[in-house]
Amino acid sequence: MTRIVASKDRAGRMSRRVVVMAGVGLTVLAALPVAEAAAASSAKESFEAGLTAEKGGDWAKALDAFQAAVRADRAFSPAAVNCHVGICQAKLGRPGPAIAALEASLRADPSAGSPEPYRLLGSIYLKQGRPGDARTTVERGLKLHAADPWLHEFMRDALARLRKPAEARVEGLKAEELQWKQPPAAGKTPLGFPFAGTWKVKAGNGDGDHAGLAAKYAWDFVKVDESGAEQDAKARDKRLGPSWLCWDAQVLSPADGEVAAMEGAVADNVIAGSANPLAPFGNYVIVRHAEGEFSLLGFLKKGSPAVKAGEMVKRGQVLARCGNSGASLQPQLRFVLLAQADPLMCRPAAFDGWTGTVAGGPLAGETVKSTSVALAAPAVPSATLAAPAPISATTAVSATVSVSAGAAVSATKAEPSIPEAGTVPGNPPAADSGAAPTP
Repeated sequence: MTRIVASKDRAGRMSRRVVVMAGVGLTVLAALPVAEAAAASSAKESFEAGLTAEKGGDWAKALDAFQAAVRADRAFSPAAVNCHVGICQAKLGRPGPAIAALEASLRADPSAGSPEPYRLLGSIYLKQGRPGDARTTVERGLKLHAADPWLHEFMRDALARLRKPAEARVEGLKAEELQWKQPPAAGKTPLGFPFAGTWKVKAGNGDGDHAGLAAKYAWDFVKVDESGAEQDAKARDKRLGPSWLCWDAQVLSPADGEVAAMEGAVADNVIAGSANPLAPFGNYVIVRHAEGEFSLLGFLKKGSPAVKAGEMVKRGQVLARCGNSGASLQPQLRFVLLAQADPLMCRPAAFDGWTGTVAGGPLAGETVKSTSVALAAPAVPSATLAAPAPISATTAVSATVSVSAGAAVSATKAEPSIPEAGTVPGNPPAADSGAAPTP
């Protein structure tokens, strides 16, 4: 236990001593002038108030408290205070002040006892489309925190955006090794396939084509006809998006939930052209179903997302249209179940009634026949969406799924719901699936 004790020195000046109590005795650690001790005490109180506000998610209140700590005593733990100021500024959507505070934190303590400043700086630079700066920052962090999985994940992301797929894959596998000593648990929310009709898995379900914390358990789906073809045989120009059967197909919500984040302004890529590593998931919608369970649907068609952040959605509701945006080289749908949305970290998913080769969902090359019904968007007053209430588990959707060589099953499930939102830093998908060659 520490205490500040007031006393007079030999010259008769008031001072305070910071002491630590050990049993019944007192050990003097330092002697401070009264004014300095008062400033330190005030800064400490403000700092602790900031930590409390942070835990409650009140970022504006936390920022005010941390800045009050700086005003009270600039010498009070500048590395820690500036780090927390940077976190708050980032959460409040102010990347410039966040970068300034985080860099100040690292100047105050270059050895950084925590990898957090390096993680957050790397994430901000990636969101700003500055992979070179992200790489430089993360490299600094890895020299001190080589066993931190998130630094390896952000390095993977930076290298992928710098078009260094082989190096990026190595970093992604290292992040997986450090983060997951054992495979993470699958989500518990019953999920329907996010489409209707017959689709095939290009890559996914942890089959090794995807790497990294954001994409290891991702799926890439393409629509096919009865012969298994992905394109319309009658199309005159197969380089165009409409020649692909999944182009402009409806993308459905896999379960009830709340839209946590979305993007719809990313241009679709030219077929057989180059992908867009700076916007890895392209246009996307993230739906929060339960604590630690978010569905991300990516590679969507530009301008097609039909929902906004904060909107409540039902299972089967049309969210957007399939496109070819982001790190994709052909029209396809990216689906990932996330354990967290910022930064992205995936987990295995389990689809209703799946009876294929492995439990949970299809493997690369397997075909899914889904009879999920697309629901019309509910007429919900905008005022209701401002303070969404939890969704009751009452809406059920029937779907039939099968593997290309197996029997079909029918499943009817009800879904839960939840509030809260997340943001996307953007973690690139992997190669060999029609996705751009990233880890």
